[in-house]
Amino acid sequence: MFKKVIYTLVALLGFTLCTQAQTAPQSIITGKITDENGTAIKAKIRLIDVAENKVIGEVNETTPSKEHHFEFKGNYQEGKYLMYVSAAGYMFYSTYIALDYSEKTPKILNIRLKKLK
Repeated sequence: MFKKVIYTLVALLGFTLCTQAQTAPQSIITGKITDENGTAIKAKIRLIDVAENKVIGEVNETTPSKEHHFEFKGNYQEGKYLMYVSAAGYMFYSTYIALDYSEKTPKILNIRLKKLK
């Protein structure tokens, strides 16, 4: 009887350790920052965890080019995130992003900033 209890505990503990060792699926958020004409521009981007009220990703300055894009890759938790984009001479842009592990493709955000007048 004692052996059976020990084996059961080991089996349960082993299962618990295995599930805790699993990592969260990787989330990818990618896109391009352009002006109203579609020309890539230099911008700063912040990804903020709404629940924690904490910046979890930052691109200090994108380099504009035809092939330029920004990318955040990581084991982000499911939930709401805020993306904040700013560039000198342009209005800032912010949007909420909901990450869901059931989505298997990257989130693509192509953002157009309006020039200040």
